[in-house]
Amino acid sequence: MRNHHAINISAVIFREGEHWITQCLEYDICVQAKSLEEVHGNFARAIIENAVVCVELGKEPFETIDAAPKKFWDMFSEAKLKIEADLAPIRVPHPSALPGFVPNYRVIDRRAA
Repeated sequence: MRNHHAINISAVIFREGEHWITQCLEYDICVQAKSLEEVHGNFARAIIENAVVCVELGKEPFETIDAAPKKFWDMFSEAKLKIEADLAPIRVPHPSALPGFVPNYRVIDRRAA
């Protein structure tokens, strides 16, 4: 496993019914949360779990995961609200040198889209 630097990843956040949905763009990884405050923790957990499973299978992180469908890239482009919090990179607790992931979140109100 090669040494990695922090990697920027993008995710669009939108409301669906009672939940907030977070869809990663570079990798088709999607999570839900009951509140906007829970989004980052749930997303971080999904990124970590997927990276570790790939490495345990002898692959690079996310090697077998395609990018999200185009509609989510379009939603991200249309989103006006960016979450600009001081978020530490998502670090994967694994013995191999895995990258940290720095999320770039944008929130869209699909009712207005």
